Formats: sequence, C-alpha cells, structure tokens
Amino acid sequence: MKFELLLSHWLRVTNIIYAALSSGVLAAVLAFPEFRRILFQSWLVVTDVFQLFLIILLFILLSKIAQLNRIGNGWRNEKRKEKNL
Repeated sequence: MKFELLLSHWLRVTNIIYAALSSGVLAAVLAFPEFRRILFQSWLVVTDVFQLFLIILLFILLSKIAQLNRIGNGWRNEKRKEKNL
C-alpha cells in the first residue's frame, strides 16, 4: 500500500516536471523578442523550431514509456516474490 502511494506521488511529480520542461522550452523561445523576430521572419526557422519541439516531446514520451515499463517490471517482480513466499 505504501509503495503504491509513493509510486502515484512520484508519477505526479514526474508528470509536472515533464510538463514544465516541455512548455518551458516553447515559452522561452517565444518570450524573448529576438527569438520572436527570428521566428516570424523566416519560415525555415519556424519549421526548425517546430521540429526541435517535436523531438523534445518525442524524447519526453519515450522516457515516460521507459519509466512506466520499469515500474511495471518492478511491480511484476514484487508479485512474483509474494507468490514465492
């Protein structure tokens, strides 16, 4: 029970961190006037930034999947240990 509660809190914290990182990158790019000027002057730069944003989101998604996979494997191992006892 304590492990499940700790796990749920940990997942909430990591979700908040991932959301802050992903939105923070886009907010930082749009916050500075130099970046905005570059973005709106050249479509190539816009597409490059968009591709960078997609790559960052893909990295976040893949790391989240890997994290959930590790958690699932740990949970399965705990169930196996309980059955053996």
